[in-house]
Amino acid sequence: MHRYLKKAVCYLAILICVPYFVTAFLNGSGRGGSVEVDETYVRVESSESGDGSGNGADIADVDENGGGSKNRDSSGGRDVDDDSVKNSGSKERNGNNSNLRGSKKIIEMPLEDYGISVMAKEMPGSYKKEAWKAQAVLVRTSICEKMNQDGSDTVLEQSYLTDAQKKQLWGSNKYYSYYNKLKKAWEETDGEILTWKGKPAYAPFCRLTNGSTRDAKESLGEEYPYLKKVTCPKDLENEWQIQTTMEKKLDAKVTALDSAGYVKKVRVGEEIMSGEAFREKYHLASSSFILQKYAGKLRIITCGVGHGYGMSQYTANEMAKKGKTYKEILGYFYKKTKIREVAEIVQGEGGRKNQVGK
Repeated sequence: MHRYLKKAVCYLAILICVPYFVTAFLNGSGRGGSVEVDETYVRVESSESGDGSGNGADIADVDENGGGSKNRDSSGGRDVDDDSVKNSGSKERNGNNSNLRGSKKIIEMPLEDYGISVMAKEMPGSYKKEAWKAQAVLVRTSICEKMNQDGSDTVLEQSYLTDAQKKQLWGSNKYYSYYNKLKKAWEETDGEILTWKGKPAYAPFCRLTNGSTRDAKESLGEEYPYLKKVTCPKDLENEWQIQTTMEKKLDAKVTALDSAGYVKKVRVGEEIMSGEAFREKYHLASSSFILQKYAGKLRIITCGVGHGYGMSQYTANEMAKKGKTYKEILGYFYKKTKIREVAEIVQGEGGRKNQVGK
């Protein structure tokens, strides 16, 4: 009797949990269930301003050559620090599905639309399909991780591009071809996320490294052993690799680097701060930088674009050009992680297991 009761409880738990998670995370092409895309909604912070201009998302730094003058990377919804890791087509279905969160407007939109719109902000539309498929898995993983942490009350905060912004960025001639490329990348990786030890992985990425990615063990601790230092020689050829800025009357000196050449510590006056904090404070393109005194000022030379952790989008595209698949791309940057389907993780059995890195 006890055995039958235990089995009944397990089945009840599955019946309760699976619909929520499948609805929340899968975009419903039919591999893992019958959820339709148009019926799958998530709550997000609107990227549109009150006049519908979409001023909440900045597209000025998205460059078709894989660079950008601003910080272009993602930390999976977390703040990356050298010492620790802290924790389109929007649609209001009716008047009750939109509210305010402080000064931010909360709306509901289809998961697929949101995922594609986040992707559009993260990478140049001209990049190859397999690079986009890798990016789709990373974006879905970030969404899954966030919802796994916050539960049913999750409000997704990652900025995205509205349809109007996509057209502004890509131009009317390329809008449909680029949009369809992203849509196919999302659909062809339907439900897939990157996992570590059976859970959604923390999977940061950056626009362009300084020639290699960073080993997380050196700066973030033992928690992310799959984030290893790997070489990205093609990144050195990108036109945005070296950028220079000048600061007046700034007394600063780099005091510690990691093995990839990214700044761990920098002294500013009497204060010691992390390389990431310095990068953010002075709006640098990268946390790999050199400080030089020049003509009474401080010259800052940056290498790469972003924090240097995880996948280099530029190298991912170069790998795609050479025929590498999205699984091979992800395996290169996230060692020994696995691509799994969300339904498989929730149900605890069945589905596929694809180890993507050795």
